[in-house]
Amino acid sequence: MTNVDKASFKFKPVATLKLYLSGEGDQVLWRFATGSAAALLIKIGGAGLLFLMHIMAARSLGAQNYGIFTYARDVGQLLAVTLAIGLPTAVMRFVAQYAKKQEFGLLRGIVVRSHQLVLGNVVFGSIFVSMVGFSGYLDQNLSTSLICASILTPMFAFARLYEGGFRGLNAVLPSQLPQKVLLPGFAILGFLLLPLADLLVFLPFYLGVFFVLCLGSSLLFWRRIANTRTARPQYQTRFWLITALPIAIGGISQIVLKRTDVFMLGAMTDMTTVGIYAAATRIATLTVITISALNTLAAPMLSAAFHSGEHDRVRRIMLLTVTLSTGAALPAFAVVMLFPEAILGLLGTEYSEGVTLLRILTVGQLAVGLTGASGVALTMTGRGKVYAIHLLVLALLNAVGNFVVIPTYGAHGAAVVTSLSLALLAWGQLFMCRDLFKDREANPKETLSADYRFDGPT
Repeated sequence: MTNVDKASFKFKPVATLKLYLSGEGDQVLWRFATGSAAALLIKIGGAGLLFLMHIMAARSLGAQNYGIFTYARDVGQLLAVTLAIGLPTAVMRFVAQYAKKQEFGLLRGIVVRSHQLVLGNVVFGSIFVSMVGFSGYLDQNLSTSLICASILTPMFAFARLYEGGFRGLNAVLPSQLPQKVLLPGFAILGFLLLPLADLLVFLPFYLGVFFVLCLGSSLLFWRRIANTRTARPQYQTRFWLITALPIAIGGISQIVLKRTDVFMLGAMTDMTTVGIYAAATRIATLTVITISALNTLAAPMLSAAFHSGEHDRVRRIMLLTVTLSTGAALPAFAVVMLFPEAILGLLGTEYSEGVTLLRILTVGQLAVGLTGASGVALTMTGRGKVYAIHLLVLALLNAVGNFVVIPTYGAHGAAVVTSLSLALLAWGQLFMCRDLFKDREANPKETLSADYRFDGPT
C-alpha cells in the first residue's frame, strides 16, 4: 500500500506529490499534474498582469477613482453571478458529462438554452441598474460606478458562461486567457501607450477591450462545439434549472461573502477607503492563485470521475489538490506578511494605510489555500444544496458582521469579519467533503474514454 492509500487525511504531502509527479500513480492524474502546471503558469502570468494593471490604475487614477473602478467591477460581477442563475457552473458540469458520453444533442441543448436565459436576464438587470445610476439620488461617484457596472454586467455574465463551457471541454487556454490574461494585458498597453490617467478615458477603453474579448470567446466556443451542429438540440430546461438553482445561491452567496465588505464600505465610507481596501484585497488573493489553477482542471475531472463511479480517482484528485495548493500558499503567505509595506508601496503613497488591512486579509486567504479543491468538489459531486446552504448562512453572517463593525472600526473591522468568514467557509467545505478523501476499494474503471481529455472532445 502506498503513502497515498493509507487513510483519509493522514497522508504524507511530499510522498504524495512525488508519487504522482513520477507518473507511477494514475496516468490521468499525471496528466492532471502536468496540466495543472500549465494552468498554474497561466494563472501566475495572468495574476502578474492583473496586479500590474492594478498598480498602474491605482497610481494613475488615484485612490478615489481607483475605488470607483473597483467598485464598478465588484457590482458588475455580483450582478453577473446573480443574473446568470448558476448556469455557467451547470454548463461546465453538464458539458463535461455530455461530452464524455457523446450526448451531443443534450450538449447543444444546454448551450443554446443557457445563452437564451442569460441574455434575457442581463438585459433586464443592466437596464434597471443604469436607471438607478441615472436617477440623481445617489452620490456622483456611486452613480458613476453603477452606470459602469450596468455595462460590465453582460460582459462578465457571458465571460463566465464561456469560461464554464471551455472548462467543461477541458480547454484550459481559452477558458483563462481572455479575462485573466488578455484583458489586463491590453489595459497595461493602454496605460503605456495612451493617456488613460483620466477615469472617463480609461473606463471606455477598458469596456471596449472587454467587449471585443467576449465576442472572440463566443466565436471560438461555438467553433469548438461545431461537431454538435448536426445534432438536434435536446432540452431538459427544468432539470438544468433545478440543478443550477443551488449553484446560483452558492455563487451569489460566495461573491456576497467576498465582496460585502467593499459594497458596505462604498455605502458607509468613501471611495478613497474603498480604493485602499480593494488594493489590499487584490494583493491578499495572490495567496490562492494555485487553488484557482487547480480548480480549473479539477472541476470537470471530478464531475466525470464521480458520476462514472470512479471513487478512487476522485480521492486521488482531492489529495493532490490539497498537497499542491498548500505547498504554494505557504510561501506566498510568508512573502506578503513579511513585506507588506514594500508591496503596497508599488501602488503609491496613498495606499500605505493598508498595511494592517493586507495582513489581516492575507490570513483569511491562507485558510482557503490550505483546503484544495474542496469547494468545487461539492458542486461537482451533486452536493450543491449543502454547498449553497453553507454559503448562504456565512454570507448572511458576514453581511451582519460588516454592518455592525464598519461604523465603529471602519475598513479594519471589515477585514477581520471577512477573514473569519473565509476561514469558516474553507474549513466547512473541507469537512463536508471529507468522505471524498477516504480510501475505497479500487474501481475497475481505470481510464477515461478517449473523448474526454485535456483538449476536450475529439
